[in-house]
Amino acid sequence: MTDQEFQQRVLQELLALKEGQQRLEARQEQFEKNQQRFDARQEQFEKNQQCFEARQEQFENNQQRFEATLQRLENHVQRLEKNQKHLESNQQRLEEKMNIRFERLETNINLRLDTLERSQECVIGMLKTITGKLNEIHEEQRSIKELLGDHEVKLRTLSRKPV
Repeated sequence: MTDQEFQQRVLQELLALKEGQQRLEARQEQFEKNQQRFDARQEQFEKNQQCFEARQEQFENNQQRFEATLQRLENHVQRLEKNQKHLESNQQRLEEKMNIRFERLETNINLRLDTLERSQECVIGMLKTITGKLNEIHEEQRSIKELLGDHEVKLRTLSRKPV
């Protein structure tokens, strides 16, 4: 190989190296652009991840508040059920007391009604006796009026009345 061939070959190699270096520099630029895009995307991803973590923390706080509220509601329901049982037992006792009082009242009313019926029968008997006696007195008064005369009875009645 001659000097000229050697120089040409070195020149070709240098040109190839220069082209390779240009391609490498172009790829390096492309790599750096891609790296910048990757860094921007990674930064956006980290922001999104922070946002997600904040939302997840907020969700967990809300879930804890919900669970606390649910626990309070369960406690209220238990107290309500206990109070309802207490009210039901009180209602049952009141109903029993009322039934006993109604039975006593009914017995008392029945006794009084029986007494009233007996008294009414006595009063009816007395009224019949009094009516009979009044009829007798009325008949006797008529007889006396006939004996004495109507004029004489009126004079005697007037003399008995106070003036």
